[in-house]
Amino acid sequence: MPRPTQKSPDAPWLFYYDGDCGLCLRLVNLLARLDYANAVSWVAFQSLDAPPEGLTWQALDRAVHLDTGSGPRHAGFFAVRKLTLKLPALWPLAPLFWFPGVHLPGQAVYGWVAANRRRFSRCRPFRPEPDAARPFPIDRATNRESS
Repeated sequence: MPRPTQKSPDAPWLFYYDGDCGLCLRLVNLLARLDYANAVSWVAFQSLDAPPEGLTWQALDRAVHLDTGSGPRHAGFFAVRKLTLKLPALWPLAPLFWFPGVHLPGQAVYGWVAANRRRFSRCRPFRPEPDAARPFPIDRATNRESS
């Protein structure tokens, strides 16, 4: 899949996540159902031919990333927090996520969950080939690496 790009201010935000992580898939499926206006494009980073400019495969594997089309990208807790402003169904959570100082425990909790997500659900460890521009191809029928 070619790399998605932002072209206009009305373009959907791009939310990059680990498509091989069961926990991530469940959360993104829930968020996508709450995205009534299709304001966000939910992109499994494994579907990309190359990482978005300024990101690496390893950075994408460590945390979710949100590209709003303007300004810097948001990663991890900050990406999730930014979604509370975009998705009306999450607006009730915005005061909690944006309360001064909540980013400190928020980052710690997000970091711990992201680092341990393979314990909570069926996740494939990410192992890019050293000279490859993209992660290893997966045969979706068998869920194994293809050669």
